[in-house]
Amino acid sequence: MIAGALAHRGPGSAPSLDVHAGLGRALGALGDPDWAAARPGPAPLPASTWLPEVELWVARERAGSSRGLALAAKGGHNAESHNHLDVGSVMVALDASPVLIDLGQPTYLAHTFTERRYEIWTMVSSWHTLPTVAGHEQGVGEQYRAQVLAAPGDRESEVVLELAGAYPAEAGLRSWRRRTELERASGGDGAAVRIEDRWQLAPGSASDAVRSHHVLSGEVLEHAAGSLRIRALSGALAQLTWDPSLGTGELERREVDDPLLRASWGESVHRLVLTPTTAATGDGALAVSISAV
Repeated sequence: MIAGALAHRGPGSAPSLDVHAGLGRALGALGDPDWAAARPGPAPLPASTWLPEVELWVARERAGSSRGLALAAKGGHNAESHNHLDVGSVMVALDASPVLIDLGQPTYLAHTFTERRYEIWTMVSSWHTLPTVAGHEQGVGEQYRAQVLAAPGDRESEVVLELAGAYPAEAGLRSWRRRTELERASGGDGAAVRIEDRWQLAPGSASDAVRSHHVLSGEVLEHAAGSLRIRALSGALAQLTWDPSLGTGELERREVDDPLLRASWGESVHRLVLTPTTAATGDGALAVSISAV
């Protein structure tokens, strides 16, 4: 944590302070002699970090470098401090620029910390990389949570979560198993992030009951059946791929009018919605990969 903080301090020997830092950070920096005497350093950038208490995994294509792919995947529950309805969400960056994104915090409003919090579009699960099931988004409260089935270790480069518990009973979701893997480059094959979902609904559920959302930043360059190519804000080229038999999906463009969000993402973001088929038995599967072009 200290190394990460020092990496963001910027040049110079004095703590970096400006009017945008906020009074609390300014007072903390001015009153901490060890921090004032410390020198900036490189970001630690470990290859893999699993935080079991909050069920958060961050992994990179190569340790010590922001080049290439990086991912973050989270479990947790839907009553965390400052939370969004985002249990099971995945984020992917390429060359330190987010492509598959979490929109983050918009400007605070009067109802941001009230029961009306989830009227804000960036807070709901359909504006994260998550599915809606039979029209239902994730539920609000600590009882709506993930179950960790397989946690990343020193050698494992994947996390497996059961997400059925994050949705209300009305969704009819018996199981939703999400496996997120970082496939590092080997044998001439490039690195890729793979998000693999397998689910079971009640038998007889509608074949189009599942809508899988993927929230994206950057400029859309090409969009065809089974493929979407994006120029990230860093200029790097990323490609999403899926089963071409699912077609192009729906690509929605949303204007960003909040100043905090616009500072991060520009004038607009996109959401790719895929509608995989659920069999009459209630079973279904979808795999989406993200790689550098």
